Amino acid sequence: MGHERISEFENSIKTKMGAAFGGERVVYRGHDLHHELGDMDWMDFYVYGITGKRYSKPIMELLNYFWVCTSYPDPRIWNNRIVSLAGASRATGTQALSAGLMTSEAGIYGHRLSVKAVDFYQRLEKAVAKGNDVEGFVKTEMRIKRIIPGFGRPMANGDERVPAAVRKIESLGLDNGECYKLCFEVEKVVLKNWRMKMNIVSLGAAKITDLGFSPTQYLMFMYPCHLAGMTMGYSEALENPEGGVFPVRCSSLVNTGDHSFKTWSEGK
Repeated sequence: MGHERISEFENSIKTKMGAAFGGERVVYRGHDLHHELGDMDWMDFYVYGITGKRYSKPIMELLNYFWVCTSYPDPRIWNNRIVSLAGASRATGTQALSAGLMTSEAGIYGHRLSVKAVDFYQRLEKAVAKGNDVEGFVKTEMRIKRIIPGFGRPMANGDERVPAAVRKIESLGLDNGECYKLCFEVEKVVLKNWRMKMNIVSLGAAKITDLGFSPTQYLMFMYPCHLAGMTMGYSEALENPEGGVFPVRCSSLVNTGDHSFKTWSEGK
């Protein structure tokens, strides 16, 4: 089937999400935005837009915590560095933050790994329900894909966010759910066989899977999670001289290749 698949959308927008009727009202998932949803907390509103579901106050507090505990101000972190460099070159805040958020989808340690982690727990939960054991599933996963998403961490053995998040989860009475329990079983297997500890990606993905988020919904939810830390780096870069983020003088560069030099003539 070719163009027939999209022909019904020609010359029109078909949506079940909502619409704006200028001068009259705005419909948001079947509700009047200004009169029915205007008192919602922004996080609650954002999650409702993504999932179409309303969650309890403890769950929303946990989701909010996932954002807070991931907003690091350190300009050395890969996405923050881009924002700080953009600020040093006097890019606008929108340009800087957009670039930083885009690179937050890094495949090795960014949001793409979070998507893989949700997919992992969805498959693990189904496998366990069919009678498969966790250790066998994890070993097969490692043999085939060479990775268990959400385990290990660049430059550090352990993740300071995990024990803090566990305490938060327990304080909210949310230390339940099949995948949440499974993530600790997975950690035992991975730690025993490959000496890698669980990081926040695995813990968050397990909990978010128990809440019914799809991988795509989780990606959209976590998209702004680094934003608060990024704004700090951008603001500080503006306070410093232009070009004042990680400047490198030419004499600090070491050339181990061809040492031939070109003579530059004026106008050429």
